[in-house]
Amino acid sequence: IAYTIKPNIYGGLACDSLNIPFIANITGLGTAFEKDDILKKLVTSLYKRAFRSSRTVFFENTANKQYFIDRGIIPDSTAYVLNGAGVNTEFYSLSEYPETSDTQFLFIGRIMKEKGIEELFTAMKKLVTEGLPCSLTIIGEMEEDYVEIIKEYERQGWLKYGGYQQDVRPYITDCSCFVLPSYHEGMANTLLECASMGRPLITSDIPGCREAVIDGETGFLCRVKDSDSLYNAMKSFMELSYDKRKAMGIAGRQHMQEVFAKEKVVGETIRRINTVMNRREEND
Repeated sequence: IAYTIKPNIYGGLACDSLNIPFIANITGLGTAFEKDDILKKLVTSLYKRAFRSSRTVFFENTANKQYFIDRGIIPDSTAYVLNGAGVNTEFYSLSEYPETSDTQFLFIGRIMKEKGIEELFTAMKKLVTEGLPCSLTIIGEMEEDYVEIIKEYERQGWLKYGGYQQDVRPYITDCSCFVLPSYHEGMANTLLECASMGRPLITSDIPGCREAVIDGETGFLCRVKDSDSLYNAMKSFMELSYDKRKAMGIAGRQHMQEVFAKEKVVGETIRRINTVMNRREEND
């Protein structure tokens, strides 16, 4: 059982040559499929070869599944969609919604262009310029291109950078809303974790993000790579009352418990594995 692109491909090739049962997990398409270039053709070819004997291939959203089927990488009968990796709703337990004079936005993830960080900076600068009371906390490792930019925004007073953190729960507890304007995701665990703790979400209307949000009820969706759409979503959230924000967070928590709870996802994963393994043994 393998996860992510290199283990999936290398593991699939090795298992195929040694006749070892193999199951793959696609946690997202990644940057290899963003452009129609030789890398995309190479990776597609390798996937086809690596997955030709796979018992099943798990996906975290239906769009990624359909992408693989449409390009003939796997047949529909092999593909199976899970609700991401699930979220531990006990570890990420409901946290009391904070009462603060300003809106504290939170971003957790690697600081890179593909996570929508530039659109987030643009939207925040517009909100701050308009005199709206808000701040942004960023948790995660950063690429070198953003070091000086982060320092400048910290000097301006509206951004706080916490670096990499083993436990993000204290930061989720303190925030008013989690924002992830990503370009592509398999299923964003940070969205599930923040929603599980009762925080409203603002994220891109793309596969791997939209599934975590009931638009207008547990948060807001915005257009991908669109700083104006993101700004409008963030401003709309700031205009909500405390009670409405809190209700959004509670609704998001319920959504996680009903759809994304870890025990449900793990149980479904095991049932699928047992099904395909038993089916293969009967055929053999």
